[in-house]
Amino acid sequence: MKLLLFLVLLNITSCSEKNLKYDNIDLIIEESQSYEYDLKKEMVTIFYMSKPKLEIKFQLSEKEKESITQSYYDLKIHKIKKIDNESGNIYIKDECEIMPKMYTIIKIKTAYTFQEIKIDESCDDFYLSNFNEAKRIKKFTKFVMSILQSKSEIKKAPKSDIMYL
Repeated sequence: MKLLLFLVLLNITSCSEKNLKYDNIDLIIEESQSYEYDLKKEMVTIFYMSKPKLEIKFQLSEKEKESITQSYYDLKIHKIKKIDNESGNIYIKDECEIMPKMYTIIKIKTAYTFQEIKIDESCDDFYLSNFNEAKRIKKFTKFVMSILQSKSEIKKAPKSDIMYL
């Protein structure tokens, strides 16, 4: 009886993990307050110092959306839960002393959760306690940005004149 109960629980756990892999994600990537990529709206917003923001539409294929979602779960980004007490979000601390900090903020919403992750993409000197998470987040961001940067609308878009804020 105990063995049967164990097998049933194991099956439920593995099924829920399989179902989780197929949850769609809404993703926004903010790069150093210069660019905002909203994958749900399929829009990049470019910010400027002396003129109004510019919004440009792009289109993701279903395959691209699926590969981004799959990458999110394969890299176990959904399992990163270390909330920073000061910010209330997931902050990947580093030991880089270069100023100004060029933070990338990643906002991910699923059917059941919301994550906001803040990381300095230009830094590779992370605290040991954050090292693995930082590596996975940077890999995910690089993958998503490679898809976005391949879009002709984004390639042709004018550059932001905001260097840092």
